[in-house]
Amino acid sequence: FNGYAWSGMLGWIDFNAPGGNILITRGIGELSGIAQVVEGGYRISLNCLNTDSCPPAPGGIDYKVISDANGNLSGWAWCERFGWISFSCTTGGTTGENICATSNYGVTIDQVTGIFNGYAWSGNTGWISFNCETGGDTGGNICTTFNYRVRDLRLQYSAIKVDITLTYNHSNPAFQLTQTSSFVFNLLTAG
Repeated sequence: FNGYAWSGMLGWIDFNAPGGNILITRGIGELSGIAQVVEGGYRISLNCLNTDSCPPAPGGIDYKVISDANGNLSGWAWCERFGWISFSCTTGGTTGENICATSNYGVTIDQVTGIFNGYAWSGNTGWISFNCETGGDTGGNICTTFNYRVRDLRLQYSAIKVDITLTYNHSNPAFQLTQTSSFVFNLLTAG
């Protein structure tokens, strides 16, 4: 499945869930949007912007999953039901410190194919695997048994954007209206 991660405790996590609006940055930047635990429908927020909980909101907490120039992810996601999910041992400590000496894990995005690899960690849910190629207990390939991966599908599509403007002309200027809507159509490309 393109778009699914796996957790032994949570089951499938859908990164293409309707209304999730996940934005995956290429290179340096923040990820945003909502993934969804299929069993139970619990939502995993990749950025405090998704939940309007960034400071200065009352009790706001500044969290996000961040990509470096090579597609190495770090930072934290949040799930109301299951708590914090760390995307890298480099920021995995309780106060965001590097814990790679004791627990080496992380999630990466291939900057050419858009395919995710590796593991995220949550103290409440355990490991979350992003690709069957590294999904086995020892990080081995289990794709013959479970074929899944999270992938930035934008790399497979060309997009066409259409802007439509409707104008209602009325003799009374107070009743003249103009409304513009934009539509984006993705066209699957080879690859």
